[in-house]
Amino acid sequence: YIQTCSWHCNIRDPNEEEIRWQAYCMISFGVRTLEYYTFANAGGGPKTGAPIDVRGCPTKAYFAVKRMALGMKKISDLYVSYRSVGAFNVNSSPEKTPYLELYNPYKDFKPISEVKCNTPLLVGCFDKIEGEGHAFTLVNCQDFATPETANIKVKIDGKVTMYYDGDPTVLTSDDGWYDFTLTQGDGVFVTVD
Repeated sequence: YIQTCSWHCNIRDPNEEEIRWQAYCMISFGVRTLEYYTFANAGGGPKTGAPIDVRGCPTKAYFAVKRMALGMKKISDLYVSYRSVGAFNVNSSPEKTPYLELYNPYKDFKPISEVKCNTPLLVGCFDKIEGEGHAFTLVNCQDFATPETANIKVKIDGKVTMYYDGDPTVLTSDDGWYDFTLTQGDGVFVTVD
């Protein structure tokens, strides 16, 4: 479930970047279904930030979830043709990024030989269910309190296609290195053939 509202008037509602971050973190671990709070805020009670307000009008959360969901829908058929084999993190430590601590990180994902990044990063790893091929996600996991754009270099062996907001772009390498730039809370799905 993606948190799209605060459930309490003293807690701020998640913004669009935080909604995207939740979705990309979830698919990085192989989640097959994303669900989110869609009921209208009927007024009264502690809930705030529902995608539909008490008058039945869409809110900022509605449009943020809609953009995220449309991007996910564009990759859904492709995404489910892979199976999750694990995830690992880059630039993470229990002291500085406890939210990114993994107890059993995946090691030796064959298509990726090296990752360089200036921010904490989550990498989800996937193998094709039928036939040859791999995929991975990249998620900028910099703390939202100190936003920073992630500048990522990944050494990859294979043909690389990046899906940003569900739209494919075939990437070219610089001697096997591929560059990715992700703003705060952003993520991408990448295939390697």
